[in-house]
Amino acid sequence: MAIGLPSYHKERRNLNIPKVEAKSKAIKAFEQMGCEEIGLHPFALDYNSLGSILTSGERIYVNITESEIIIRSECIFITRIFDFGKNKANVNQFWEAYDSIIL
Repeated sequence: MAIGLPSYHKERRNLNIPKVEAKSKAIKAFEQMGCEEIGLHPFALDYNSLGSILTSGERIYVNITESEIIIRSECIFITRIFDFGKNKANVNQFWEAYDSIIL
């Protein structure tokens, strides 16, 4: 469980496919997760996750660089100190969906 203002979880992975393919896979992963798009940028994605009983939703950012893909999930409300493990679960769910997509 993350603690902070706002609480968040962030992970990085080495990129082993072209950036354009990684972006396409990431968009499909968010669609599988049922997340709502906030904004798309050349190689950055911004989505909202669905809320739950314990949280009111999280914002998930994905940044794709030349060498890595970075994902960060954070609570929407900056005053939320505890995330009850939801941010890490969002990141894990993203990686599972991302890894399951074959281009």
